[in-house]
Amino acid sequence: MSAAPWIPVDEIRIVVNGEVVRTLSASGDAISAPSDPFGVDGLTRYHGSIALDDLLPANGDAWLVIEAGTAIPISADLGGGPNNEQDGIPDTSDNNGDGVVDKADVKAGDSIGPLNTPPIPTDESDPLFHFAHVIPGAYPFAFTNPFVLDRDGNGKFDPPRSHK
Repeated sequence: MSAAPWIPVDEIRIVVNGEVVRTLSASGDAISAPSDPFGVDGLTRYHGSIALDDLLPANGDAWLVIEAGTAIPISADLGGGPNNEQDGIPDTSDNNGDGVVDKADVKAGDSIGPLNTPPIPTDESDPLFHFAHVIPGAYPFAFTNPFVLDRDGNGKFDPPRSHK
Protein backbone atom coordinates (compact mmCIF):
# COMPACT_ATOMS: atom_id res chain seq x y z
CA MET A 1 0.00 0.00 0.00
CA SER A 2 1.42 3.38 -0.88
CA ALA A 3 0.34 6.97 -0.30
CA ALA A 4 1.56 10.48 -0.96
CA PRO A 5 4.03 11.53 1.73
CA TRP A 6 1.72 14.26 3.11
CA ILE A 7 -1.16 11.79 3.63
CA PRO A 8 -1.17 10.21 7.10
CA VAL A 9 -2.05 6.51 7.23
CA ASP A 10 -2.80 5.35 10.78
CA GLU A 11 -4.50 2.10 9.92
CA ILE A 12 -5.49 -0.34 7.22
CA ARG A 13 -8.88 -2.02 7.63
CA ILE A 14 -9.92 -5.26 5.96
CA VAL A 15 -13.67 -5.42 5.46
CA VAL A 16 -15.39 -8.74 4.67
CA ASN A 17 -19.08 -8.77 3.84
CA GLY A 18 -19.47 -5.28 5.32
CA GLU A 19 -17.71 -5.89 8.65
CA VAL A 20 -14.20 -4.87 9.64
CA VAL A 21 -12.50 -8.21 10.37
CA ARG A 22 -8.93 -7.00 10.85
CA THR A 23 -7.24 -3.68 11.47
CA LEU A 24 -3.55 -3.13 10.92
CA SER A 25 -2.27 -0.18 12.92
CA ALA A 26 0.74 2.06 12.58
CA SER A 27 1.67 1.26 16.17
CA GLY A 28 1.97 -2.50 15.74
CA ASP A 29 1.79 -3.72 12.14
CA ALA A 30 4.69 -2.08 10.32
CA ILE A 31 2.75 0.73 8.65
CA SER A 32 5.47 3.27 8.00
CA ALA A 33 5.36 7.05 7.77
CA PRO A 34 7.72 9.12 5.65
CA SER A 35 10.04 11.45 7.53
CA ASP A 36 9.55 14.28 5.00
CA PRO A 37 5.96 15.18 4.00
CA PHE A 38 7.28 16.56 0.70
CA GLY A 39 9.95 13.93 0.04
CA VAL A 40 10.04 11.01 -2.36
CA ASP A 41 11.12 8.31 0.10
CA GLY A 42 8.72 6.24 2.18
CA LEU A 43 5.75 6.24 -0.19
CA THR A 44 5.26 2.51 0.42
CA ARG A 45 3.49 2.42 3.76
CA TYR A 46 2.79 -1.29 4.07
CA HIS A 47 4.24 -4.29 2.28
CA GLY A 48 3.14 -7.71 3.36
CA SER A 49 0.67 -10.51 2.93
CA ILE A 50 -2.32 -11.54 4.98
CA ALA A 51 -3.85 -15.02 5.06
CA LEU A 52 -7.48 -14.73 4.00
CA ASP A 53 -8.47 -18.11 5.47
CA ASP A 54 -8.52 -16.55 8.93
CA LEU A 55 -10.65 -13.60 7.80
CA LEU A 56 -13.29 -15.15 5.54
CA PRO A 57 -16.43 -16.93 6.71
CA ALA A 58 -16.21 -20.73 6.99
CA ASN A 59 -18.39 -21.20 3.90
CA GLY A 60 -20.18 -19.28 1.19
CA ASP A 61 -19.05 -16.58 -1.20
CA ALA A 62 -17.71 -13.33 0.17
CA TRP A 63 -16.69 -9.83 -0.83
CA LEU A 64 -13.68 -7.98 0.52
CA VAL A 65 -12.65 -4.32 0.55
CA ILE A 66 -9.47 -2.79 1.94
CA GLU A 67 -9.57 0.69 3.47
CA ALA A 68 -6.64 2.86 4.54
CA GLY A 69 -6.32 6.24 6.22
CA THR A 70 -6.58 7.79 9.64
CA ALA A 71 -8.37 5.92 12.38
CA ILE A 72 -12.13 6.33 12.10
CA PRO A 73 -13.37 8.62 14.89
CA ILE A 74 -15.79 7.03 17.30
CA SER A 75 -19.44 7.88 16.88
CA ALA A 76 -22.77 6.34 17.80
CA ASP A 77 -26.43 6.20 16.94
CA LEU A 78 -28.05 7.26 20.21
CA GLY A 79 -31.57 6.97 18.87
CA GLY A 80 -32.28 10.66 18.90
CA GLY A 81 -34.15 10.87 15.60
CA PRO A 82 -37.72 12.17 15.15
CA ASN A 83 -39.22 9.00 16.64
CA ASN A 84 -36.32 8.48 19.06
CA GLU A 85 -35.36 5.34 17.15
CA GLN A 86 -31.92 3.95 16.38
CA ASP A 87 -31.66 3.91 12.59
CA GLY A 88 -28.04 2.75 12.29
CA ILE A 89 -26.80 6.16 11.15
CA PRO A 90 -24.26 7.78 13.51
CA ASP A 91 -25.59 11.04 14.88
CA THR A 92 -23.13 11.97 17.62
CA SER A 93 -19.36 11.85 18.08
CA ASP A 94 -17.25 11.94 21.24
CA ASN A 95 -17.68 15.70 21.59
CA ASN A 96 -16.46 15.98 25.18
CA GLY A 97 -13.33 13.88 24.53
CA ASP A 98 -13.89 11.32 27.29
CA GLY A 99 -13.54 8.32 24.93
CA VAL A 100 -17.23 7.37 25.18
CA VAL A 101 -20.12 8.42 22.94
CA ASP A 102 -23.18 9.02 25.10
CA LYS A 103 -25.84 11.63 25.93
CA ALA A 104 -23.14 13.74 27.60
CA ASP A 105 -21.87 14.49 24.07
CA VAL A 106 -25.18 16.05 23.02
CA LYS A 107 -25.83 19.73 23.64
CA ALA A 108 -28.49 20.37 26.30
CA GLY A 109 -31.91 20.61 24.68
CA ASP A 110 -30.86 18.68 21.54
CA SER A 111 -31.59 15.03 20.90
CA ILE A 112 -28.63 14.29 18.61
CA GLY A 113 -25.25 15.49 17.41
CA PRO A 114 -23.24 17.02 16.40
CA LEU A 115 -20.70 14.97 14.50
CA ASN A 116 -17.77 17.30 15.05
CA THR A 117 -14.93 17.55 12.57
CA PRO A 118 -11.41 17.87 13.87
CA PRO A 119 -9.88 21.31 14.24
CA ILE A 120 -7.24 22.20 11.65
CA PRO A 121 -3.86 21.40 13.23
CA THR A 122 -1.61 24.39 13.84
CA ASP A 123 1.52 22.37 14.66
CA GLU A 124 3.46 21.36 11.55
CA SER A 125 4.65 18.19 13.31
CA ASP A 126 1.04 16.91 13.47
CA PRO A 127 0.66 14.21 10.78
CA LEU A 128 -2.66 15.79 9.68
CA PHE A 129 -1.19 19.32 9.33
CA HIS A 130 -0.50 19.35 5.57
CA PHE A 131 -3.54 17.26 4.64
CA ALA A 132 -5.86 19.50 6.70
CA HIS A 133 -4.58 22.60 4.94
CA VAL A 134 -5.39 21.08 1.55
CA ILE A 135 -8.74 19.56 2.57
CA PRO A 136 -9.97 21.24 5.78
CA GLY A 137 -12.31 19.21 7.99
CA ALA A 138 -11.65 15.93 6.18
CA TYR A 139 -9.91 12.70 7.07
CA PRO A 140 -7.56 10.83 4.73
CA PHE A 141 -9.39 7.77 3.43
CA ALA A 142 -8.90 5.41 0.50
CA PHE A 143 -10.44 2.07 -0.43
CA THR A 144 -10.25 -0.64 -3.05
CA ASN A 145 -13.07 -1.76 -5.27
CA PRO A 146 -14.64 -4.93 -3.87
CA PHE A 147 -12.93 -8.24 -4.45
CA VAL A 148 -15.71 -10.72 -5.17
CA LEU A 149 -14.78 -14.24 -4.10
CA ASP A 150 -16.55 -17.29 -5.57
CA ARG A 151 -15.54 -19.55 -2.71
CA ASP A 152 -17.97 -22.37 -3.50
CA GLY A 153 -16.61 -22.59 -7.06
CA ASN A 154 -19.99 -22.63 -8.81
CA GLY A 155 -18.91 -19.99 -11.34
CA LYS A 156 -21.08 -17.19 -9.95
CA PHE A 157 -21.15 -14.88 -6.97
CA ASP A 158 -23.87 -15.74 -4.48
CA PRO A 159 -23.93 -12.65 -2.25
CA PRO A 160 -23.98 -13.25 1.48
CA ARG A 161 -27.22 -12.22 3.15
CA SER A 162 -27.27 -9.98 6.15
CA HIS A 163 -28.66 -11.48 9.34
CA LYS A 164 -29.39 -8.10 10.92
